[in-house]
Amino acid sequence: MLIDRNAPPPRQDIYKARASRARGWAWLVGTGLVGCMLVAIWQEPALSPKVHAGMQLAANSGEQMIARNEQVQAFLTRRSSAAQSATGERTDPVSAMLQKINN
Repeated sequence: MLIDRNAPPPRQDIYKARASRARGWAWLVGTGLVGCMLVAIWQEPALSPKVHAGMQLAANSGEQMIARNEQVQAFLTRRSSAAQSATGERTDPVSAMLQKINN
């Protein structure tokens, strides 16, 4: 039996490859959609008060964790001092880090 090396790949392989690419994009798009929804809820609590309350609890927990960790505080202080020297204004470490990222 001879095998034709110029034969197109079987349809099943083509469909598998397409499904794999679609799953990869679906994960990325789904993650982006969830991120956008959370940002919208953070900015406008009336969209989902329960989710916003949960996000505030998570933000408070994060602040407490940062306050207990000296290494993270030192990192944020270093980053904020660099941002302050660049902008010339005093801000809290997290805001300064976000400003540095945005600039």
